[in-house]
Amino acid sequence: MKGKISKQSVENLSCERKDHFLWDTELPMFGCKITPKGRRVYLLQYRINGRLRRYTIGTHGILTASEARNIARNLLHEVILGRDPADMKKNKGDQNDKLSSGPPKPVVNKTKSISSPEKPEIPGYSLEEVIFESGRTWFWRGKRQSDGLLVLIKGPASSEQSAQELAVIRHEYEITRDLEIDGVLRAEELVRCENGWALILENTEGLPLRKLMDTTRFDLLDSLKVAVSLTGTLEEVHRQGHLHKMINPFNIFVDPVSGT
Repeated sequence: MKGKISKQSVENLSCERKDHFLWDTELPMFGCKITPKGRRVYLLQYRINGRLRRYTIGTHGILTASEARNIARNLLHEVILGRDPADMKKNKGDQNDKLSSGPPKPVVNKTKSISSPEKPEIPGYSLEEVIFESGRTWFWRGKRQSDGLLVLIKGPASSEQSAQELAVIRHEYEITRDLEIDGVLRAEELVRCENGWALILENTEGLPLRKLMDTTRFDLLDSLKVAVSLTGTLEEVHRQGHLHKMINPFNIFVDPVSGT
């Protein structure tokens, strides 16, 4: 069952012979479960590494619907970044157990540490958060050092940008810098970086559709929202005489909250 989760809608849920759920229409994957005994529990359902999981947020009455939704929104952001809330909760519990049992015994680490991806150097910008990385391209959310403006930065993941990749990113810059279309990220500038050239785009709270597809489950309504929004944007792009030749989940950014 679907509907906006609120104090009234949760308390109006009736008990049945087995657990049943109310899924929120405002935040995808956020829900409330009511047990046969009448216990109402907020939860987040998500997909990570191909597995569908549920995370218990808390009990209705201890948490309000609004508080639970805010927690779910933060947890969903962790999932999108590739972090499993259930594992994070378990690791935190293990750490608390270790603290309560006294100082740990020294252990010799025989495994090699894995270094996190290095931040690219982009003159004039500080990189805040990696959004997505593939074999050819990375997206970072960053900040312009001169005025603190948040931006999205797209650059080459390979050690050296090929002539074709450079031509593509320059063409993208030339086309999008003058476009004023709702749904198309405006290009701010091209900046020389260590591997070639990076494209500076206006910021968006959205994330690549490919990443969302790997971490969340889109039902029919969510899929239609994305399709309608994308179709409207492409219609306006074509009306202005442009043809988008790289329509794929890596280049489509979707707001995980609104679904557009």
